[in-house]
Amino acid sequence: MKNIQSFTTKGLSAVLLGFTVLASSCDKNESEARPAAEIGHQTMATTSAGSSFIFNSSFEGATSVSDEYLEGATANSITRSAEQAKTGSYSAKFVLNKTDAIVGGSKRSEMLLDWVEQPKFERWYGMSIFVPSSYVNDPAEEQLFQWHAMGTKDLDGVSMVNSPMAMYTKNGRWEFFMKYGGTFDLGPYEKGKWTDWVVHVKFSHESDGIFELWKDGKLVVKTTGRNNYRDLKGNYFKIGVYKYAWTDGYASTTTTRTLYYDDVKIGDGTSSYADVAPGGQATSPAPAPVPAPEPTPAPAPSTTPVFAVNGGGAEFKASNGITYQADRYFSGGFSHSVTGAVANTTDDLMFQKGHYGTNFSYNVPVANGTYDVVFGFVENYNSSAGLRQFDVLGEGKEIISNLDIFTVAGKSKAYFLTRTISVTDGKLNLNFRSDRGDAMVAAFHVVKSSSTVSPEPAPAPAPSPSVTFSVNGGGSEFKASNGITYQADKYFSGGFSHKVTTAVANTTDDAMFQVGHYGDTFSYNVPVANGTYDVVFSFVENYNSSAGLRQFDVLAESKEIIANLDIYKVAGKSKAYFLTRTVSVTDGTLNLNFRGDKGHAMVAAFHLIKK
Repeated sequence: MKNIQSFTTKGLSAVLLGFTVLASSCDKNESEARPAAEIGHQTMATTSAGSSFIFNSSFEGATSVSDEYLEGATANSITRSAEQAKTGSYSAKFVLNKTDAIVGGSKRSEMLLDWVEQPKFERWYGMSIFVPSSYVNDPAEEQLFQWHAMGTKDLDGVSMVNSPMAMYTKNGRWEFFMKYGGTFDLGPYEKGKWTDWVVHVKFSHESDGIFELWKDGKLVVKTTGRNNYRDLKGNYFKIGVYKYAWTDGYASTTTTRTLYYDDVKIGDGTSSYADVAPGGQATSPAPAPVPAPEPTPAPAPSTTPVFAVNGGGAEFKASNGITYQADRYFSGGFSHSVTGAVANTTDDLMFQKGHYGTNFSYNVPVANGTYDVVFGFVENYNSSAGLRQFDVLGEGKEIISNLDIFTVAGKSKAYFLTRTISVTDGKLNLNFRSDRGDAMVAAFHVVKSSSTVSPEPAPAPAPSPSVTFSVNGGGSEFKASNGITYQADKYFSGGFSHKVTTAVANTTDDAMFQVGHYGDTFSYNVPVANGTYDVVFSFVENYNSSAGLRQFDVLAESKEIIANLDIYKVAGKSKAYFLTRTVSVTDGTLNLNFRGDKGHAMVAAFHLIKK
């Protein structure tokens, strides 16, 4: 066994015949020794298609496991096993126990398979993973395969502690995380069954990135654009079990993890799905379903636009008579371009370009007043629903929620939405925020409106009689002005309580908003009957006096439902702010996870209404 944790940096360099070593980490600040070159002991083999395998093993050989670079606490952490097999008679068995010694700063049982020292490269990966019947559902996640950067900060100064991409199991479900794409709920895992995975990725910090993930032959994730840190050192790839919850104090319901891997293949950029698909799969997934009916095109503006912009493109005069300026007044994001025809418009050129990213904004100088903003969207990349979902905020208020362009319009069809916004500070602020995949916009124009809207966040509406649960985060029982009695803080795991005495605007329930539950990451696991619920969240920023100091996500049933929330940015300081999300529960427990992106996540209170 080449257990790379057993060597010092100096010793490992000698053993690996001149390879240098890099200290890195996996999701937490932890030091790990790594050979800083693509794994040298592996022999490149040619596939039937003429491409090259970087790794190809069904673990039939007696030393097929021990020949690899392993990170485990004991000789039994990673072994060749005849207990389960997808192909042949053996598989690689990974065992991790909570009592195991710390390896590389955490609890892990992993095999290092690929190492690439360049900022952009392309790979195909295939493998089967067997989840045994003894695998206990646990709210504390574990990584099953991951790509990881080789340093602490990228060229923009962004921390590279977190893996840019990783597969997890959590609470009985598969979950895939992309730092530049969001978190994807891939459904429940089936115990006692092999699940096949194929991944195609072109790593890039720019718009030319590609990521595709197949589960049992079905395409379940597809994104384009940025998927990696802006770094020159590349990534390494590992399979196995990594559970940082056992060292970081998260609540966990199990003390052991066992998984089996078989038919593991890694191909270079000239490979294909058929080359790496486990168990002899040879075809890509079935064609995408027929999209929804075509929407109605945007009408010509009734008044002269005060502003129009061609997202990601040059100046363009459209068929509705509007001249859209070259992309301007934006912050963040990237431009993209395609050449395919676009339906539902005669302005193909405008819809073949766009502005996209996980989080970007436009800040357009306009006179104070009320405006209709007409957005032009198109889905030029994804061929199925659920792969791109995003929100749009106008003046800090969410005006478009969970937009999936393919669901409403299909692929390569122009789609238009109009929203009315009031501006009081001389700038129209539009924020595009990814829920899954990248947010995007092809173009938008702004016309004066006769409507009026209030820029102040609306208080939470009085609930119907079917409130099934309510909690005062970080506080004691409290009866609010909407008639709800919020219970004392309960059903949480992790985090802390806080309290202030400052008056809170936009509510008469100051006492409830002067306390809260906060932390880097914490969760609520609320027992409820299966069904669909509106979850009404109450937030307030009682500490920060500028935007950008607190940003966090909220996940429900492992799906990201609130992304990069900056309370100060959308509501200001010491002002109650409310958001409602609809969540379906199928396992008798509503699981809510709060995850800090910058500063701490927090919640003042929330309540559930049965739909």
